[in-house]
Amino acid sequence: KLPLSGGGAVAAYIGELRGDVEALRNSNAEGFGRAADKVSAALDDLRAATDHLLAALGDGRTGEALAGATPYLRLFSLAAGGAYLIRGALAGEDKARVALARFFAENLIDETAALRNRVIEGADSLDAAAAALAL
Repeated sequence: KLPLSGGGAVAAYIGELRGDVEALRNSNAEGFGRAADKVSAALDDLRAATDHLLAALGDGRTGEALAGATPYLRLFSLAAGGAYLIRGALAGEDKARVALARFFAENLIDETAALRNRVIEGADSLDAAAAALAL
């Protein structure tokens, strides 16, 4: 699905998620802590990983792209989850949703930086491990 429209579909989706972060930044909502900055950084990680996978696929490095698929999906889910929690919290007056969005952003979402690195740099070590462990 990633290469659909030359990556345009996923780029548009990431842009939609960035809109949720901007909505938070433009609001007077309280209690979100550093959620906007954290989710924005996660979306940057998602964009970088997406660009890498698209380049790998475009250059015919399918094995490299496949090696990054699992961490990419986890990265995607964390970044999207953070944006959706912000969206849900902004939609209502529920302090519990605000607290959950903040907790997610400040305690869980930083994993996206490591996942981005696994997508971009992990293929060689995966191939080496597979070769070393082959029976």
